[in-house]
Amino acid sequence: KYSHGETRRSFRQGQDLERRRPKRGQFNPGDTILVMIKKLLKSIRIPIFVTIGFFITGLLLGIVAPENIKLKLFSFISDIFTDFNIQEPNVLFRQIISQNLKASIIAIILSLTIIGPLITLLFNGMIIGVISDVYLRLSTLDPELVLLYIIAIVPHGVIEIPATIATSLMGFLMGLKIYLGRKIFPEMSRI
Repeated sequence: KYSHGETRRSFRQGQDLERRRPKRGQFNPGDTILVMIKKLLKSIRIPIFVTIGFFITGLLLGIVAPENIKLKLFSFISDIFTDFNIQEPNVLFRQIISQNLKASIIAIILSLTIIGPLITLLFNGMIIGVISDVYLRLSTLDPELVLLYIIAIVPHGVIEIPATIATSLMGFLMGLKIYLGRKIFPEMSRI
């Protein structure tokens, strides 16, 4: 049997353990990287769904947009790409990277408006939707265009689209944090 003092001491030690235990969503010092990533993604799952939703909405809007809007977007895209040096692959790669960095910086700067990064994501989705619609319509005339479309979009889809979504998510989260402060993500308020 324990004496009264030993029981009280063990009770106090239990309270100390409770105080040291991190709250739900906070990181433990002993957590692995995967556990921390899982907790982070769980804590920002709603903004992730919102940003992906804006991109998909833009994609669908680009596909079903009226023809006059598609022509304006397509001429805008072709104006951007006329400056690109298609003959030199290294130069083209640098030009595309620089264009994407500009778009990412704009998305982060627009975080001051909260909705700005989401609008840039919506616009990027619309551009991809318009290009997809044009290629899919032309592929009925020439089936080889489907292969050209896949070659053009797959590298874009593997690297650029997730990077664009991640950058817009960062800008959106920064805007939320600036305007809502501790009300959103209180466990990350010390950052």
